[in-house]
Amino acid sequence: MSMKATSANRSKNQNIGFVFLDEIHHINHFITVAVALAKNNNVTILTYPSKHSYLKDSLKRLNGENVILEELKTKAFRAFTDQLKKRTFPRKTFWMKKNKNYLLSSFDALVFTDYIHHTLYKYRENKTKPSFIYFAHGLAGRAYAYKKDLLDFDLHLITGTFFRNQLKKRGLLSKQNILCGYPKIDAIKNQTPLETTKGKVSINWISDSDRIAAGLGDFSTAFQSTPTRYKSVFVTDKGDKIKLNDILKTKDFGGGAGSGGGAQNTSITECAQCIYAAAVFNGAKLKDGDVLDTSEWGLYNKSFDVDTPLSQVSDELTDDWVSSSILIANQLKTNLGGGSWTFHRGSAFVNRINLIFSKLNKATKPKPFANLNKWSPADIWAAKDGEVFNFESFSTLGEFNNYLKELYDSKKLVGISLKKVVGAVKTEEKNTTGFIKQPVKFNKYTLAKVDFFKSKDVYVYMGNPESEMQLRTFDIRKSWQGEIKGKTASAGKIGGGILESILFQVTKVKFKHDNRKLLLLCTKPTPAFLQELYEMYLGLETKQKIVSKQEFDKLAGGPKVFGKDGPDWRFSKYRGMFYLLQLKSNKQRATQICDNISGYSLSQSDMSAPHVVYK
Repeated sequence: MSMKATSANRSKNQNIGFVFLDEIHHINHFITVAVALAKNNNVTILTYPSKHSYLKDSLKRLNGENVILEELKTKAFRAFTDQLKKRTFPRKTFWMKKNKNYLLSSFDALVFTDYIHHTLYKYRENKTKPSFIYFAHGLAGRAYAYKKDLLDFDLHLITGTFFRNQLKKRGLLSKQNILCGYPKIDAIKNQTPLETTKGKVSINWISDSDRIAAGLGDFSTAFQSTPTRYKSVFVTDKGDKIKLNDILKTKDFGGGAGSGGGAQNTSITECAQCIYAAAVFNGAKLKDGDVLDTSEWGLYNKSFDVDTPLSQVSDELTDDWVSSSILIANQLKTNLGGGSWTFHRGSAFVNRINLIFSKLNKATKPKPFANLNKWSPADIWAAKDGEVFNFESFSTLGEFNNYLKELYDSKKLVGISLKKVVGAVKTEEKNTTGFIKQPVKFNKYTLAKVDFFKSKDVYVYMGNPESEMQLRTFDIRKSWQGEIKGKTASAGKIGGGILESILFQVTKVKFKHDNRKLLLLCTKPTPAFLQELYEMYLGLETKQKIVSKQEFDKLAGGPKVFGKDGPDWRFSKYRGMFYLLQLKSNKQRATQICDNISGYSLSQSDMSAPHVVYK
């Protein structure tokens, strides 16, 4: 990190600062200019503490040893919060407030490649120094290039005559302006390999007229055949013709929002996806390479609900994301089958889903998900128009997940995770299978799969498709519980205490004996207890030949039952048969018990919400 510049080390003509608090692709817009100016001026790149590998490598490659790289810290507390939130660069406002006195007093001019000057502009008040210079970090054409913020700058560095004429026409041209060309086009001049849809290739112009138009800043003529469609203007070293939007936005060529700008960039692209999906579902015929004119967005606003101003989306949406939005929108229509849908991003509808998750997640002990994104990575939601969504009717997160799965399966509500698409769209479903259709009905039971006396378990069958719940002790003479297998409930164990609680909720019936008393009776079975056990057996056995009471006492009353621990067998069978009798006595209540058991099993599931990834 270099030291702050002083009068001692600033001896050349002008002190010029380039403010760099942005994504890495901004470097290529100003770095060659900074190096050139440093031959006769004191030039400083004003930035934040970081490795700055690409910036330093660029300076070295361009022989920019005269350029001072100055890393200025933000406020200590803000640095701490930035670290917590894993920002790679600080929030611009706080950085500028911290360093405003130095920045405003040490430089003759400050150069900005984006509209991040507002804080310093306010503190400069009516002073004329330092001069504020605007050097755009992209091509003119979109509304973002024509913001009223331009009037704050004392000097405009302009890519070409077309852009200058447009600024003049719109009343946004500074009295001081210079035509400087477009430094990033040097990549084409120098045959620098670029990442494209055709791979890493070098490119050249097909037409001299397009090259000249681009050089003059007339980019709509250079790159577009119509206001909404790009044309092929480059040829690769492999002979492929490509359009401007075929050049991929890699980190050093315009891609990646970086920390700090990431959240904002994400909101832009996700809102754009909702807009383009709404357009396609309402009949717009869009292909890759098209652009939906912003004046048409209002035609589709009944089919999207987003949380970012449309003007901001329009200003900041880049061509690669326009292309991605169109490709995904068309695939969505294919997958969802058309119909009337509304696409949501950050809307009241989405907030409603998020609040239900938050409530149910907190109510589950231990809390299964650390945050919303761990539960649902959905960036946008597609909701079928006319449907009523009963989100608030669930008491467990598992039941809520199950409901969302049912909605997904019936194509009524779809959570969508977005990745940038180039070319063919691929989809990947997550957590969309295995949902449980409720209520879960009680089907049947059995006292044993083979022989009543040779096993200590009993079985309950419920739902469609059918799940099996095995009831038995899992440790000798203790820990009686259920274990669920199948698709109607979430697989896993369910404790005896929970089973007893569910039984009482529905029937108001409690287990006749507590565990301690029952264990005593099972260890030294009295005639009365054996009679009770036998009567349960008589009331439930339907498959096997009924044995006599004498035979039953002989088989079930000894220290061993078919070689197994006798007290454990009696304990397990007694609990299981008591439960089965309650189910058998009333089928309606039995279904309610099974449905509650299923609901509990769902609440213990660590499954995330269903969603589909478009990539």
